[in-house]
Amino acid sequence: MSLNMWLRPVAAMVVGVFLLIGGVVTLTQTEVMCGGDAMQPGDTCVETDGSRRTERSYEEQAANNRTTATVMLVLGPLVSVGGGVWLMLNRRAVRRVQAQHGGGPRPPAPGYRPQQQPQQAPYGQQPYGRQQPQPGYRPQPHGHPQQGYPQQAQAPYGQQPYPPQPGGPPRQPDYGGFPPQQPPRR
Repeated sequence: MSLNMWLRPVAAMVVGVFLLIGGVVTLTQTEVMCGGDAMQPGDTCVETDGSRRTERSYEEQAANNRTTATVMLVLGPLVSVGGGVWLMLNRRAVRRVQAQHGGGPRPPAPGYRPQQQPQQAPYGQQPYGRQQPQPGYRPQPHGHPQQGYPQQAQAPYGQQPYPPQPGGPPRQPDYGGFPPQQPPRR
């Protein structure tokens, strides 16, 4: 399962547990709280939210605290259970995809061909006996791996290794954009 498939549901479950704990703590408090301060009978709780100002008496604040605690007690378990169901559904989806594809690697995305498994030994390794040199490579002493590109026939300095082509070097197709350039003169 990918990180997001389990991280978000687990985070929802944790938030739900914190809501439940907060609801229990708020409901079992004997003091009426306004913000983080305890209130006494006759006090007024003043909350300011931007340009909005709310004033509550001691009794109104006590009722508000009970309502907040009740909402937290209801939402906490709902969010936790919802996160658990979400996690379970994600796990089932992953298992269903794995079962459809034999539990192996995921299927390729649409438009991509599946990778072919190699049918022979990896490059440069023959299963038995001494290795045979690849065409274009010089044989290497036993125990040394083959390296580099195939060696081209080297001509003496100033001579071309192949006979020149009539009409000069082959031209690249013109795809627009920059005008074709002439090769440098020697």
